[in-house]
Amino acid sequence: MGFRDLKCFNQALLAKQVWRLMSNPESLASKILKARYFKNTCVMEARRGYDPSYTWRSIWGAKGLLRDGLVWRVGNGANIRAWKDAWLVKDGKPISVQQPNGVEENMLVHELLSVNGSDWDVEKVRGLVDNSTAAKILATPISHH
Repeated sequence: MGFRDLKCFNQALLAKQVWRLMSNPESLASKILKARYFKNTCVMEARRGYDPSYTWRSIWGAKGLLRDGLVWRVGNGANIRAWKDAWLVKDGKPISVQQPNGVEENMLVHELLSVNGSDWDVEKVRGLVDNSTAAKILATPISHH
């Protein structure tokens, strides 16, 4: 078939399965794996568990590959943790924002938006982070879908 690196190809296919578990939670495979391995959380936060099946070990091992490329799209920002989740991009790669001193650890991105949620609260953003980070945040588009 012409695959140059079978291991990389396999990892890509496994990462695609993780994506399918995330994007199609109503599928039979997703329901079965969720019931067995990540009942009270999402697939990205699931643990390997004790004595997992070969299928789950393989999928669980590919999560990191997917996580390295995932970036949140800012909509209402209600589910994005400002200091823990990767929601900014620098040079095409996801980055996390450094938590400022004296700011709540679990602050959500929606707290950086204006009251109507359609724009960034420029004063608040500039008051919390340094100028280069503020510029990245203010340049991040807000999805209205």
